[in-house]
Amino acid sequence: MRNAIRLGSLFGVSIFIHQTWIIIFGLVTFSLIAQFGEQFPQFSKPVQIVIGLTASVLFFSSVLFHEMAHSLMAKRGGQPVRSITLFVFGGVAEIEKEASSPNQEIRVALIGPLSSYFLAAVFGSVWFLAGKDASVIGSVAGWLGIVNFALATFNLLPGMPLDGGRVLRGIVWRVTGSLERATQVSVSIGRNLGLMMIFYGLWLIFGQDAIFNGLWMAFLGWFLMNAAEMSGAQLLVHRAVAGVRAEQVMSTDCSFISGGMSLSEFVESYLLQRGYRCFVVGEPEHPRGIITLSDVRTVPRAEWNNTSVQAVMRPLDQLSAVAPDTDVEAVLQLMVTKNIAQIPVIQEGKILGMIARDQLLQIIQNRIELRPTS
Repeated sequence: MRNAIRLGSLFGVSIFIHQTWIIIFGLVTFSLIAQFGEQFPQFSKPVQIVIGLTASVLFFSSVLFHEMAHSLMAKRGGQPVRSITLFVFGGVAEIEKEASSPNQEIRVALIGPLSSYFLAAVFGSVWFLAGKDASVIGSVAGWLGIVNFALATFNLLPGMPLDGGRVLRGIVWRVTGSLERATQVSVSIGRNLGLMMIFYGLWLIFGQDAIFNGLWMAFLGWFLMNAAEMSGAQLLVHRAVAGVRAEQVMSTDCSFISGGMSLSEFVESYLLQRGYRCFVVGEPEHPRGIITLSDVRTVPRAEWNNTSVQAVMRPLDQLSAVAPDTDVEAVLQLMVTKNIAQIPVIQEGKILGMIARDQLLQIIQNRIELRPTS
């Protein structure tokens, strides 16, 4: 996920926080400081801040625990997990491929809510053992127990992309034998759940004058609707490119140019005259790098005559490249992760072709539209 900061790794899974997470962390922390400040007015402001900040950190640690449970179960079942990202609506584990069976889908989905129920029981036990004297530990633990219970229960709602939606998908998949049909059912329910949450939020706003809660509920519903649609689209893309390799979609009309050529000559003789996407600097047997329109645009137009292609090219050893047999889904993921528009296909130091993002997306769209409907 772009716009994210890497914190480190745990059990081989990279941990990121998205920029939006900083917003929700601040809001939750501010709210908890106010809540526990009212509950414990005898403490000084710095102590109240520490209490609220501690509760907030433990809450987001609980979210991370939930996502880590998903990740470890997925890895146990042979599904590689690239990362976990905490963002404004919680967290998401980036699992690189679909489950191999309905049972694996159900196990990976269920472990998240079960882990949150486990934390709810742990924090509930701490609250109980702390007694009835309204201690700080008991109050914080009680709040965390309720929040984790609510998190687990909400995630069990039977619609994508929630855990309950994935459990439902696994069940329908097992009954029908069709992952695509199961995804359609779960996505449809997730979309409708989101729509109901939006209407409920509007009712809170206009019927109950609960503006903040209503806006938050409507926004959460909108997010759920969009996430459900995205889950369905991801499956379509996965199915469209399953088994397709980089060499099958690359452009092979590469034009080899001299590194000593000026940018102005390159633009006039190649960029504006030919429809190639692949411009390789060097000879076919000894490529030195590539140059694209975006590279040219980094140089002011007035300097094109005095700037060589070699001066602005991207050297071969600095490129994000793929092998001919790389899965197209991995190519697309690399483009998204690194925000690059073109990736060369290289074998034994030779550039065999180029894959452009817009071209690849069009190929995927064509394959989706032409896929069998049965």
